[in-house]
Amino acid sequence: MNNETLNVYRPKLRNAFWCAGFAVAFAVSLTAQILATYLPRETLIEKIVNVSVFAVLWVCTALLLAAAINCFRNIFSGPSVILTNEKLWVQRKGEMLVEDIDIEKTEVLDKKVVFHDKNGSSLSVKSSMISMPVGTLAYAVKVRVEQTE
Repeated sequence: MNNETLNVYRPKLRNAFWCAGFAVAFAVSLTAQILATYLPRETLIEKIVNVSVFAVLWVCTALLLAAAINCFRNIFSGPSVILTNEKLWVQRKGEMLVEDIDIEKTEVLDKKVVFHDKNGSSLSVKSSMISMPVGTLAYAVKVRVEQTE
C-alpha cells in the first residue's frame, strides 16, 4: 500500500501575479491621494470635490492594501488539501475518512470536485484552492479508496 502523503498547495504563481497587481494599484492610489492633497482649492465646489476624491481614494487604498496582504499570505500558506491513507483533509472545510468516501457519488465538475461519504456529508474542493486539476485530485482519492477496500 502507498504510504505517501499528498500535500496540495494553493497556486503560487497566480497569487504572486495578483499580489504584484494589487501592490502596484495600491501605489497608484496612494500617489493619487498625495496629488489630491496638494491640488489648489479656491472655490467651495473645488474643496468639496477634492474631499470627496480623497475619501474615495482612501477607501480604495485600504481595500487594495487588504487584498495585497491576503495574496501575500496565500503565497506562504500551508497545504490546502492533505490526502493520507486514512483521511482527506481540506483546509477550512474539515476532514473525511478515506474508507468512508463513496467514490460512486463523487462529482467532478469543471472547477470543483465534491466528495461524498456514506453518512451523507460532503467536502468540496474548488480549483482555486489547489495547484492541480480537480480531476487529478479525484483520481488520487479514488486510488486511495480502492487501496483501503
